[in-house]
Amino acid sequence: MVFLVFRKALRGHRVALALGALLLLGFNFLIPTTYEGLGQGPLNSLLQNPPKGIEALLKAQGGLLIASGPNGYVAAGYRHPVFLLIPIGFVVAIASGAVAREVERKSILLLMARPVRRSTLLLGRWAELVAVLAALLALAYAGTLLGEAIGGLRGALDATRFGLAALNAFLLFLALSSCALLISAATSDGGRATALSVALAVGMFLVDFLAEIWSPIEAVAPLSLFHYYNPVSTAALGGVPVQDMGVLAAVAGVALAAAFAVFQRRDLR
Repeated sequence: MVFLVFRKALRGHRVALALGALLLLGFNFLIPTTYEGLGQGPLNSLLQNPPKGIEALLKAQGGLLIASGPNGYVAAGYRHPVFLLIPIGFVVAIASGAVAREVERKSILLLMARPVRRSTLLLGRWAELVAVLAALLALAYAGTLLGEAIGGLRGALDATRFGLAALNAFLLFLALSSCALLISAATSDGGRATALSVALAVGMFLVDFLAEIWSPIEAVAPLSLFHYYNPVSTAALGGVPVQDMGVLAAVAGVALAAAFAVFQRRDLR
Protein backbone atom coordinates (compact mmCIF):
# COMPACT_ATOMS: atom_id res chain seq x y z
CA MET A 1 0.00 0.00 0.00
CA VAL A 2 2.89 2.37 0.76
CA PHE A 3 4.25 1.73 -2.72
CA LEU A 4 0.89 2.52 -4.32
CA VAL A 5 0.70 5.86 -2.47
CA PHE A 6 4.31 6.56 -3.40
CA ARG A 7 3.78 5.73 -7.10
CA LYS A 8 0.61 7.80 -7.38
CA ALA A 9 2.24 10.81 -5.73
CA LEU A 10 5.43 10.55 -7.79
CA ARG A 11 3.48 10.30 -11.03
CA GLY A 12 2.00 13.73 -10.43
CA HIS A 13 5.46 15.33 -10.22
CA ARG A 14 7.26 13.41 -12.96
CA VAL A 15 7.39 16.26 -15.50
CA ALA A 16 8.60 18.83 -12.97
CA LEU A 17 11.10 16.30 -11.61
CA ALA A 18 12.52 15.66 -15.07
CA LEU A 19 12.96 19.39 -15.69
CA GLY A 20 14.50 20.00 -12.28
CA ALA A 21 16.89 17.09 -12.68
CA LEU A 22 18.00 18.35 -16.10
CA LEU A 23 18.57 21.83 -14.67
CA LEU A 24 20.78 20.49 -11.88
CA LEU A 25 22.62 18.21 -14.29
CA GLY A 26 23.27 21.12 -16.63
CA PHE A 27 24.24 23.54 -13.87
CA ASN A 28 26.74 21.14 -12.29
CA PHE A 29 28.06 20.27 -15.74
CA LEU A 30 28.80 23.91 -16.57
CA ILE A 31 30.84 24.74 -13.46
CA PRO A 32 33.81 22.40 -14.11
CA THR A 33 33.92 23.50 -17.75
CA THR A 34 34.46 27.13 -16.71
CA TYR A 35 37.42 26.54 -14.40
CA GLU A 36 40.19 26.93 -16.97
CA GLY A 37 38.57 30.02 -18.46
CA LEU A 38 37.49 31.75 -15.24
CA GLY A 39 39.02 30.03 -12.22
CA GLN A 40 42.54 30.49 -13.56
CA GLY A 41 41.82 33.70 -15.44
CA PRO A 42 39.56 36.67 -14.69
CA LEU A 43 38.34 35.27 -11.38
CA ASN A 44 41.73 34.20 -10.08
CA SER A 45 42.41 37.40 -8.16
CA LEU A 46 38.87 37.36 -6.77
CA LEU A 47 39.32 33.77 -5.56
CA GLN A 48 42.60 34.68 -3.86
CA ASN A 49 40.97 37.42 -1.81
CA PRO A 50 37.17 37.05 -2.04
CA PRO A 51 34.86 39.57 -0.34
CA LYS A 52 33.66 38.64 3.12
CA GLY A 53 30.13 38.15 1.83
CA ILE A 54 31.26 35.64 -0.83
CA GLU A 55 33.28 33.73 1.77
CA ALA A 56 30.24 33.60 4.06
CA LEU A 57 27.90 32.53 1.27
CA LEU A 58 30.17 29.68 0.20
CA LYS A 59 31.55 28.94 3.69
CA ALA A 60 35.06 29.19 2.28
CA GLN A 61 37.01 31.28 4.76
CA GLY A 62 40.78 31.34 4.99
CA GLY A 63 41.55 31.33 1.27
CA LEU A 64 40.06 27.87 0.92
CA LEU A 65 38.82 28.47 -2.64
CA ILE A 66 42.16 29.27 -4.22
CA ALA A 67 44.17 26.92 -2.00
CA SER A 68 42.12 23.89 -3.04
CA GLY A 69 42.29 24.60 -6.78
CA PRO A 70 39.62 23.05 -9.01
CA ASN A 71 38.10 21.03 -6.16
CA GLY A 72 37.19 24.15 -4.19
CA TYR A 73 36.09 26.07 -7.28
CA VAL A 74 33.69 23.33 -8.41
CA ALA A 75 32.47 22.58 -4.87
CA ALA A 76 31.43 26.23 -4.51
CA GLY A 77 28.67 25.40 -6.98
CA TYR A 78 27.13 23.12 -4.36
CA ARG A 79 26.48 26.21 -2.23
CA HIS A 80 25.25 28.33 -5.13
CA PRO A 81 21.66 29.63 -4.73
CA VAL A 82 20.62 27.93 -7.99
CA PHE A 83 21.81 24.57 -6.68
CA LEU A 84 19.99 25.09 -3.37
CA LEU A 85 16.73 26.47 -4.76
CA ILE A 86 15.80 23.58 -7.07
CA PRO A 87 15.68 20.82 -4.39
CA ILE A 88 14.13 23.19 -1.85
CA GLY A 89 11.41 24.04 -4.37
CA PHE A 90 10.56 20.35 -4.74
CA VAL A 91 10.67 19.83 -0.98
CA VAL A 92 8.21 22.64 -0.34
CA ALA A 93 5.86 21.69 -3.19
CA ILE A 94 5.67 18.00 -2.30
CA ALA A 95 5.58 18.39 1.48
CA SER A 96 2.93 21.13 1.47
CA GLY A 97 0.76 18.98 -0.78
CA ALA A 98 1.25 15.86 1.31
CA VAL A 99 -1.37 16.70 3.94
CA ALA A 100 -2.24 20.42 4.09
CA ARG A 101 -3.44 20.73 0.49
CA GLU A 102 -5.28 17.41 0.69
CA VAL A 103 -7.13 18.67 3.78
CA GLU A 104 -7.76 22.06 2.16
CA ARG A 105 -9.31 20.41 -0.90
CA LYS A 106 -11.19 17.84 1.24
CA SER A 107 -9.63 15.08 -0.87
CA ILE A 108 -8.12 13.70 2.33
CA LEU A 109 -11.62 12.46 3.25
CA LEU A 110 -11.73 10.28 0.13
CA LEU A 111 -8.33 8.83 0.97
CA MET A 112 -9.32 8.14 4.55
CA ALA A 113 -12.55 6.47 3.39
CA ARG A 114 -10.41 3.78 1.78
CA PRO A 115 -8.56 1.13 3.75
CA VAL A 116 -5.46 3.33 3.96
CA ARG A 117 -3.85 4.08 7.29
CA ARG A 118 -2.69 7.59 8.01
CA SER A 119 0.82 6.30 8.63
CA THR A 120 0.79 4.60 5.22
CA LEU A 121 -0.26 7.81 3.48
CA LEU A 122 2.43 9.87 5.19
CA LEU A 123 5.11 7.25 4.66
CA GLY A 124 4.30 7.08 0.96
CA ARG A 125 4.66 10.84 0.63
CA TRP A 126 7.93 10.82 2.59
CA ALA A 127 9.22 8.04 0.33
CA GLU A 128 8.42 10.28 -2.63
CA LEU A 129 10.52 13.05 -1.08
CA VAL A 130 13.43 10.64 -0.56
CA ALA A 131 13.23 9.38 -4.15
CA VAL A 132 13.01 12.87 -5.64
CA LEU A 133 15.96 14.16 -3.63
CA ALA A 134 18.03 11.07 -4.41
CA ALA A 135 17.37 11.48 -8.13
CA LEU A 136 18.18 15.20 -8.10
CA LEU A 137 21.43 14.81 -6.15
CA ALA A 138 22.53 11.79 -8.20
CA LEU A 139 22.16 13.77 -11.43
CA ALA A 140 23.88 16.78 -9.89
CA TYR A 141 26.83 14.55 -8.99
CA ALA A 142 26.77 13.00 -12.47
CA GLY A 143 26.83 16.50 -13.96
CA THR A 144 29.97 17.32 -11.99
CA LEU A 145 31.78 14.22 -13.22
CA LEU A 146 30.61 14.75 -16.79
CA GLY A 147 31.75 18.38 -16.72
CA GLU A 148 35.13 17.28 -15.38
CA ALA A 149 35.60 14.79 -18.20
CA ILE A 150 34.52 17.09 -21.01
CA GLY A 151 35.82 20.38 -19.65
CA GLY A 152 39.48 19.42 -19.50
CA LEU A 153 39.72 18.68 -15.77
CA ARG A 154 39.93 14.92 -16.22
CA GLY A 155 41.46 13.46 -13.06
CA ALA A 156 41.68 16.85 -11.33
CA LEU A 157 38.57 16.38 -9.16
CA ASP A 158 38.27 13.90 -6.30
CA ALA A 159 35.11 11.92 -7.09
CA THR A 160 34.90 10.55 -3.54
CA ARG A 161 34.94 14.00 -1.97
CA PHE A 162 32.19 15.20 -4.28
CA GLY A 163 30.21 12.07 -3.51
CA LEU A 164 30.40 13.01 0.17
CA ALA A 165 29.36 16.59 -0.63
CA ALA A 166 26.36 15.27 -2.58
CA LEU A 167 25.43 12.96 0.31
CA ASN A 168 25.73 15.86 2.75
CA ALA A 169 23.43 17.90 0.46
CA PHE A 170 20.95 15.01 0.32
CA LEU A 171 20.76 14.87 4.12
CA LEU A 172 20.37 18.65 4.33
CA PHE A 173 17.39 18.63 1.97
CA LEU A 174 15.98 15.52 3.64
CA ALA A 175 16.03 17.28 7.01
CA LEU A 176 14.33 20.33 5.48
CA SER A 177 11.74 18.11 3.77
CA SER A 178 10.93 16.31 7.02
CA CYS A 179 10.43 19.66 8.76
CA ALA A 180 8.20 20.79 5.89
CA LEU A 181 6.25 17.54 6.16
CA LEU A 182 5.72 18.21 9.88
CA ILE A 183 4.38 21.67 9.06
CA SER A 184 2.06 20.18 6.45
CA ALA A 185 0.81 17.50 8.87
CA ALA A 186 -0.09 20.17 11.42
CA THR A 187 -1.96 22.60 9.13
CA SER A 188 -5.07 22.57 6.94
CA ASP A 189 -4.07 25.36 4.56
CA GLY A 190 -1.75 24.52 1.69
CA GLY A 191 -0.72 28.15 1.19
CA ARG A 192 0.17 28.51 4.85
CA ALA A 193 2.16 25.27 4.81
CA THR A 194 4.07 26.48 1.75
CA ALA A 195 4.75 29.90 3.25
CA LEU A 196 5.94 28.47 6.56
CA SER A 197 8.19 25.91 4.85
CA VAL A 198 9.75 28.58 2.63
CA ALA A 199 10.18 30.90 5.61
CA LEU A 200 11.89 28.11 7.57
CA ALA A 201 14.36 27.33 4.77
CA VAL A 202 15.12 30.98 3.97
CA GLY A 203 15.36 31.91 7.66
CA MET A 204 17.84 29.13 8.35
CA PHE A 205 19.94 30.10 5.34
CA LEU A 206 20.03 33.74 6.46
CA VAL A 207 21.01 32.76 10.01
CA ASP A 208 23.87 30.65 8.67
CA PHE A 209 25.01 33.45 6.34
CA LEU A 210 24.78 36.25 8.88
CA ALA A 211 26.53 34.21 11.57
CA GLU A 212 29.59 34.08 9.31
CA ILE A 213 29.86 37.87 9.02
CA TRP A 214 28.23 39.15 12.23
CA SER A 215 29.70 37.83 15.46
CA PRO A 216 26.72 38.75 17.76
CA ILE A 217 24.62 35.94 16.27
CA GLU A 218 27.43 33.45 15.82
CA ALA A 219 26.18 31.50 18.85
CA VAL A 220 22.85 30.69 17.19
CA ALA A 221 24.44 29.38 13.97
CA PRO A 222 24.05 25.71 15.06
CA LEU A 223 20.27 26.23 15.01
CA SER A 224 20.43 26.46 11.22
CA LEU A 225 20.51 23.24 9.21
CA PHE A 226 22.78 24.97 6.67
CA HIS A 227 25.41 25.21 9.41
CA TYR A 228 25.97 21.48 8.89
CA TYR A 229 26.54 21.74 5.15
CA ASN A 230 29.98 22.82 3.93
CA PRO A 231 30.79 21.28 0.52
CA VAL A 232 33.82 23.52 -0.11
CA SER A 233 35.53 22.30 3.05
CA THR A 234 34.63 18.68 2.24
CA ALA A 235 35.99 18.89 -1.31
CA ALA A 236 39.07 20.93 -0.37
CA LEU A 237 40.20 19.15 2.79
CA GLY A 238 38.84 15.67 2.12
CA GLY A 239 37.41 15.16 5.58
CA VAL A 240 34.28 13.09 6.10
CA PRO A 241 31.62 15.33 7.71
CA VAL A 242 30.33 12.55 9.95
CA GLN A 243 29.10 14.84 12.72
CA ASP A 244 27.35 17.22 10.32
CA MET A 245 25.64 14.39 8.47
CA GLY A 246 24.68 12.76 11.76
CA VAL A 247 22.98 15.95 12.97
CA LEU A 248 21.04 16.31 9.71
CA ALA A 249 19.96 12.65 9.78
CA ALA A 250 18.84 13.01 13.40
CA VAL A 251 16.79 16.13 12.62
CA ALA A 252 15.17 14.35 9.68
CA GLY A 253 14.26 11.39 11.88
CA VAL A 254 12.87 13.48 14.74
CA ALA A 255 10.84 15.72 12.42
CA LEU A 256 9.43 12.70 10.59
CA ALA A 257 8.45 11.02 13.87
CA ALA A 258 6.78 14.25 15.01
CA ALA A 259 4.90 14.48 11.70
CA PHE A 260 3.54 10.95 12.19
CA ALA A 261 2.49 11.74 15.77
CA VAL A 262 0.74 14.99 14.80
CA PHE A 263 -1.02 13.50 11.77
CA GLN A 264 -2.25 10.47 13.72
CA ARG A 265 -3.88 12.62 16.42
CA ARG A 266 -5.39 15.49 14.47
CA ASP A 267 -9.05 15.75 13.52
CA LEU A 268 -9.45 15.88 9.72
CA ARG A 269 -13.14 16.68 9.63
